[in-house]
Amino acid sequence: MLSRTKMCCVDGDLVRVAAIIDSKAIGIEKPDPRPFLIALEALGVDPESCIHVGDSLHSDVVGAVNVGMTAIHVDPLHLCEDITHEHSNSFVDFVDKVVGP
Repeated sequence: MLSRTKMCCVDGDLVRVAAIIDSKAIGIEKPDPRPFLIALEALGVDPESCIHVGDSLHSDVVGAVNVGMTAIHVDPLHLCEDITHEHSNSFVDFVDKVVGP
């Protein structure tokens, strides 16, 4: 779907990414640690060197933190009051903070 919608791809002429791990495609839903561990293995990196950005407190934040990743919770409505992880208004805001506008 990412390739079909021209968002990104693992190989080809679109924006290239190192790996795409789809919980539904592998049959293992987050927050199970296995999707995160598969991603870390595909990238060849330690969890401490990764940031997982997601919009679900339960699936994304809990899952990432449980494997040792830093988690950024995309929470545009500021509904999450949990101060144990970072928040961002949007993925664009997160990227702007990391690489600049």
